[in-house]
Amino acid sequence: MSPFKGIGVLIFLYTVYCLFTGDVYAKDKASGRTVYKADEPGSYWTIIVIYFSLSIACIFFF
Repeated sequence: MSPFKGIGVLIFLYTVYCLFTGDVYAKDKASGRTVYKADEPGSYWTIIVIYFSLSIACIFFF
């Protein structure tokens, strides 16, 4: 397994974990922050889609 496939699997697992917990950690400007599904559903789902897309790209295209 290439390193990119391994990273893709880890990102996918983190995305599934975030779907179950309802919060996701994402970079915001110079630092990071946790986005909660109950507080900011639009931002939450945007980050989930980005992480899912990144995991698929790492697994299949690299």
